[in-house]
Amino acid sequence: MPGWVTAPDPGRTRLTTALTIASAVLISALISWLLVSRAHVDHGALAVGAFLPLQAGLSVKDPRPRDRLITTALMAVPLFAALTAAAALTRWPLAEVVVFVAIGGLATWLRSHGHRASALGSALFFGYFYGLVLRPTMAEVPGLYLVVGGAVAALLATRLATFRRRPERRLRTLLEQVRATCSTLVRLATVRPIERELGQLDELCRAVDEWQGDFSTERYTGCTPTDLAERVLAARLDVESLCTALHDRPPGPDDPAAASLAGLQTVLAPGTSPAQCADAGDRARTRLAAADPDPAAWTIASLADRAALSQARLRTVRPSAGRPQPAPADGAPVPLETRTRARPHWPRLRWDASARMTLQVMTATALATGIGAAISAHRWYWAVLTAFLVFVGSTTRGAILTRASYRVAGTATGVVVGSAIALLLDGDVPGLIATAVVGVFCMLYFGPVKYSAQTFFITVVLVALYGLLGVLNRHVLELRVVETVAGAVTGVVCAYVVFSTNSRSTLSSDVDEYFAALDALLARIGDDDDDALLQSVHHLDSAAAGVHGTLTSLTVSLIDGRRSRYRELSRLMDDATRHAERVADHRLTGADATDPSTLAPILDRVRAQAAVTHAVLCGGPTPAPVPPPQSSGVARSRDELALAALDTALRHAARRWAPDTSPTV
Repeated sequence: MPGWVTAPDPGRTRLTTALTIASAVLISALISWLLVSRAHVDHGALAVGAFLPLQAGLSVKDPRPRDRLITTALMAVPLFAALTAAAALTRWPLAEVVVFVAIGGLATWLRSHGHRASALGSALFFGYFYGLVLRPTMAEVPGLYLVVGGAVAALLATRLATFRRRPERRLRTLLEQVRATCSTLVRLATVRPIERELGQLDELCRAVDEWQGDFSTERYTGCTPTDLAERVLAARLDVESLCTALHDRPPGPDDPAAASLAGLQTVLAPGTSPAQCADAGDRARTRLAAADPDPAAWTIASLADRAALSQARLRTVRPSAGRPQPAPADGAPVPLETRTRARPHWPRLRWDASARMTLQVMTATALATGIGAAISAHRWYWAVLTAFLVFVGSTTRGAILTRASYRVAGTATGVVVGSAIALLLDGDVPGLIATAVVGVFCMLYFGPVKYSAQTFFITVVLVALYGLLGVLNRHVLELRVVETVAGAVTGVVCAYVVFSTNSRSTLSSDVDEYFAALDALLARIGDDDDDALLQSVHHLDSAAAGVHGTLTSLTVSLIDGRRSRYRELSRLMDDATRHAERVADHRLTGADATDPSTLAPILDRVRAQAAVTHAVLCGGPTPAPVPPPQSSGVARSRDELALAALDTALRHAARRWAPDTSPTV
């Protein structure tokens, strides 16, 4: 099954967004249909009524609900202005093309000026695009105003219906998803590799960390931010340690670990009562007290009991609505959840990147206009739209190549599937509207996970709308695919030729940030500041996610035989992250913690090996090799075992990349 189908939805955010915007599309489409049938508005306005709430919903990304409502309402202004300008310039084809290219550049430049400016710039671009598609006269513009107003009102109404945020409900959902994923991991660990599920668990735990960044932990849980973060970290790492052991040494049918595993599943089960959970924790604690204290001799039963205890401790967190907390006084310590983790803001660098991207987009849209017009004098705008969209969310040439490839593949597949559905419905209006709404929902739910899925479903929606408009034929669909290919190729060529940005520099920067975060975490081991140590863990998680995100955006560009090596590098970095965080968890919980003076030389050696691995991966000057640790034959502590595993993962990464010390993406 494709990964985008089984991807996690932390806090059911994608589901809520998809339901909200799909409902807005349905309401707006019905309003447009009434205006077309009763008020004799141009038939093509039905497409505007269906697509506009979708585009507006995707463009509005303000973090606060109130800001999202304001931005949505303000979008009516650039939409009205763009439609009026398009109608006024209908008689001057050259002028309308020049204005279209300029608006594309302006919308791109506005992306660097905040969420609201980006959304308004996007509304200006798509409003003008709809004007080019419909080519209204000035007398027809008021009817389009009604359609646009209905679309904006529909989106506002659905957003108002979900205006009230329920932080306690979101956290409760996240913790339930964490337990469900842990239960799945334990069941599958003996059956097949579980890298994907481990990544899902990491993503869910990062979502809990992000929740703490948005809301007051003490207000909604009754525990401190540090306490909640420690519980989540311990629960995740204990389950991951158990799953690693289960994968390496699957227990037999009569294994004594069966009781411990059953107790863990009891704690993880959704219907477990607090009394049952406490009872399972007591039994796990009793078994652990009688087990071998040597961590090197721990069995699966011991690991399962530790996981049951940490999960039971996390389960005692019961989110509920609380009272507002006063803001901290000046000079008071800032709580963990309110500390920003954003990168430093450099205005000049942002301006330079924005200017570069603006020139790329303007060049691409100008070329796409000529190429699209040469293909079709009436459908040329599809090429321009594609050339504009391949730059959205992408900054490097490798990422733009990947996005363009996914868009072409999704469009071609969507045309085939959408045509089949439209032929089966044979002009059935309710059926075609239902197809469009379902396509919008699927696009919003699966699109954030896989861009090809987003393009596929939006093409299905488009084909359904062509069926509603009565213009669905093979020639139109062929033009849609050809114009999309032309726009995608134009965008990629401009990305590689006009102020090209090599993807290697972005990936190297992400790897640099990861190793800096890893070194900072190792340097914190042994400190008494739990808050700072947890912050280091969060920074390492974020840095690892950044590397994964960059590698994912470069999937198509990694066609030179290095894809498998990058995949293995990603896995090794995941292993290193988990081992480092396991050491941090031991220090935070204080369980079997090794004396800092004993651990210091081991930490120094691991940090030196991390520096060597970093230099090998990035192709820089390599420090002197670090000799491997010598086994003393004496039982080692949990900290030492975790650091030894981290050292091994770092050495494997360095050896894997050693034949090519200058990777190029």
